[in-house]
Amino acid sequence: MSRKNIILIVIAGITIGCVLFGTYYHVGKFTKRIVHNFPFIWDLSIFDDDKIDEIFDEDFEDDWIEEVNDKKDKERGRKSRNPYSFSNKSIEAFNSLDLSAQVMGIDIIKGDSFNLSVTSNKQYLIPEYSVKDGVLRIEQNTPKVMHGANNCHLRLVVPERTKLETMDIKVNVGAVRLKGFDCEECFIQTDVGEITIRDMNYATMDLSSNVGNITVEYLDNLNDYEIRADTDVGHVSVDGEKHKNSYRQAGNSTKSITASTNVGNIKLH
Repeated sequence: MSRKNIILIVIAGITIGCVLFGTYYHVGKFTKRIVHNFPFIWDLSIFDDDKIDEIFDEDFEDDWIEEVNDKKDKERGRKSRNPYSFSNKSIEAFNSLDLSAQVMGIDIIKGDSFNLSVTSNKQYLIPEYSVKDGVLRIEQNTPKVMHGANNCHLRLVVPERTKLETMDIKVNVGAVRLKGFDCEECFIQTDVGEITIRDMNYATMDLSSNVGNITVEYLDNLNDYEIRADTDVGHVSVDGEKHKNSYRQAGNSTKSITASTNVGNIKLH
């Protein structure tokens, strides 16, 4: 091999290394998470035996882990990993929710009062919010280009007996998890992120994700719902019974569930 070829190979290696480092630096945590969470990019056998559930469930614990790490950092006098945060901020009562975010994990749960908590490692990820005419609007105004690792988690608490009229949630990257309250009409859309709903009742539910599992658990009577569930890559499970990648049910009432994902499983029970 000539000296010229050796020099070209070395230069190519350095260039590739710089590109990989730059990609990790600018995309950060989400690049690592996508590579970790989506091994089916190179191994489609991941969809055998519910393995995809394990992949997406790992992300379910990320927000809790971030909070634990923050508490440990404060106890040890270290700089917080999520310095741009506020906890249990009281907000006005509302009967509808309109939420739009680019990068955000979302938990909406029952509690004693209406309050909001947000943790983030970047100032520009902190959302703006307001209550007007009974509608809580939450919007994340992020720059077009975001550098480094980006982490944001929102927790919204509503009183236990709350019944919302409408809920409209749109998230580009992040999991959405709801538990313990009711809503007449619920619309949730994620580009990359699971949708998990537990112990809630709805008249109309429309759930969609490009990449992510959709799980709805502990409905009063699943037979009451008209169901349309579809996944391109994954399977549909209703009351523990698998139905390949599509399922239809007429229902015994005017209630309805529509669930669709391009990549992921759908579970209804």
